[in-house]
Amino acid sequence: MTDQNKDAVSDVLNGLLVAAKERQTSAYEELAESEILQNSGKCVENCDPEMFNFGLSPLIDVFKGLISSKAKNEKAEDLFLHCNFYERHFKAQIKKHEGWPCSADKSRTITKALANFFVKGEEIKFNYDQEYTYHLPTKIFTTHAEILEFFDALRNLRYGGSEKYLEALLKLQESAAVGVDHEKIDDQGRD
Repeated sequence: MTDQNKDAVSDVLNGLLVAAKERQTSAYEELAESEILQNSGKCVENCDPEMFNFGLSPLIDVFKGLISSKAKNEKAEDLFLHCNFYERHFKAQIKKHEGWPCSADKSRTITKALANFFVKGEEIKFNYDQEYTYHLPTKIFTTHAEILEFFDALRNLRYGGSEKYLEALLKLQESAAVGVDHEKIDDQGRD
């Protein structure tokens, strides 16, 4: 890549970041006069993250109420409110054990499957016989039990417990070392 191309790519990325920051600022300014945001802003100025989160609890309660009206499951609430946390952890393990290509597609597929399970009760079962499978995990997170176990370990980690998470990481390593590689099966000519 030439220096001119690098500069062009850099300019595009910088432009995207500036646009995102402007969108965030605009969204804040629309609600800046609300009591909740006024109080939360004071918490930032006073370097008090605990009170910041406490001050936002009325807004968070609205979202929790929305989720609980649609899904009578506290794990659904946790997944929807902290989706990025869960998706990043699934993605990191997929990158480690399966490689970078399509890791974002695979982690999004997993979080969507978890949502379907928590909201609709649909067991997580991937169809490796379909035409396109790039979005399906191939070595780890291929079963309902494995996905739920890792989700529960992550949930435990979010609440301060690291033991189950560390056990789950060790189990993933072992599973990846001896597990079925659905990608290789597909490459061997499965219809």
